[in-house]
Amino acid sequence: MKLNHLLKTLLLISLLIQSCDSNEVDPSMRINLPTASGNIETIAGIGPTGFGNDGDSGLATSAKIGWITGVATDKTNNIYFADGAANVVRKISASDGKISTIAGTFLGFNAIDTQPYSGDGGVATSAHLNVPLACAVDNEGNLLIIDAGNNVIRKVSSTSGVISTIAGTKNQGYMGDNGPATSATFSNINGIAVDAQGNICIADSGNNVIRMINKSTGNISTIAGLGPDHAGYTGDNGFATAATLNFPVAIAIDKGGSIIIADRGNHVVRKISNGMITTIAGKGIAGYTGDGGLAKEATLSLVTGVVTDANGNIYIADSGNNVIRKITTSTGKISTYAGNGISGYAGDGFAAVDAKLNSPSGVAIDANGNIYISDSQNSAIRVVAK
Repeated sequence: MKLNHLLKTLLLISLLIQSCDSNEVDPSMRINLPTASGNIETIAGIGPTGFGNDGDSGLATSAKIGWITGVATDKTNNIYFADGAANVVRKISASDGKISTIAGTFLGFNAIDTQPYSGDGGVATSAHLNVPLACAVDNEGNLLIIDAGNNVIRKVSSTSGVISTIAGTKNQGYMGDNGPATSATFSNINGIAVDAQGNICIADSGNNVIRMINKSTGNISTIAGLGPDHAGYTGDNGFATAATLNFPVAIAIDKGGSIIIADRGNHVVRKISNGMITTIAGKGIAGYTGDGGLAKEATLSLVTGVVTDANGNIYIADSGNNVIRKITTSTGKISTYAGNGISGYAGDGFAAVDAKLNSPSGVAIDANGNIYISDSQNSAIRVVAK
């Protein structure tokens, strides 16, 4: 009897060890994911009373974060976000849910930085950024940063952690097309995305254009919009290079290579396919209508973020309405995916559509289909489980 009891005890211990090992290799278990599909949770920050910059090396849910805009994920479900108030980019590790700064130097809020553009050639954590607004991870795992206040795009090497400038001269303007991206000028850049070939798309917001850096040549060109003196809403069903945009701020690229644009000033989402542009959501006026109907008949308000999933569905940060909306590509219909339209901070642990958000500005998706939201005015990153 004693032997049987010992064998049962050893078997139980073995099963527990296997269970722990299984959890160790499942990165999604380390992020504070909701327990049910469609529910929402906070995975970083402590809410609107927690504006700040602390917590590195601890759990992201206990950290203070500042004014967050762009959010991104990599192939292994790590999460990155740009904190424009703290002038840093931070990372939430999928393996343990801990937060760290991976680029930029925090000098204090409202501090005057005498060297706001420095550090190239050295480790990114010693560099100085100037209002980073967005980030993306390229096909090689490098982190790309929209360093908006410096009018440049910077890259943090995935292998060395060294930072460099890959586009822009620090000067503000609209020059450099068809030449090296490092010689180009930008104005109020906001969004960034990378396609399957490694080409980099940029929302050059102040110039009312979308530009692309060719992976093979390093040269830059304008692929949509007419330039800084041509803000407008024209050109649908024609060539994107002949259309007008109005302060486009975010970009996503779907699996077919089409470019999705959050055309904020026009309150619409537009799409470039084979060089042609169309509106896929919004009517060009601010509002919050249309759920359950065709997305192009709906109204949006100050769209600031877009992302697509593996099925081509599009998620929109409808910032002015304090919601995330979804376009189901198979039907073309729009619905509210997260947020109830009331500004606030509530709802964790429950259905995302009943939660309160406050000016959500960015959206990202991980390999499992979970949607991450930069809930900007709440100083939090939130997630909706697939």
